Amino acid sequence: MEQAASLDGFLGAHWFAWQDEGVQGRMDGENYNIGFVDSTNRPYPELVEAAKTTHKRLFDVHSGKVLPLSQKPKASEAGSPSSPWDTN
Repeated sequence: MEQAASLDGFLGAHWFAWQDEGVQGRMDGENYNIGFVDSTNRPYPELVEAAKTTHKRLFDVHSGKVLPLSQKPKASEAGSPSSPWDTN
């Protein structure tokens, strides 16, 4: 988000979905947390706190007062792949 906000032409961005899919997922097998809230409308506290932290910095990042974070996100305790296509 901060990398996008650092661009001069940045207008806005959004999270993929407000609410998770139903508890049984989709018919194509997709079944995981994608929303800000679960299927019973309860927020994911860690995601909400991360969004608050990020939002507090975005204006300063966009205006050039602070540099955007450059650290790659850590997807899990195992870390993050170097590429979304790196399955090893």
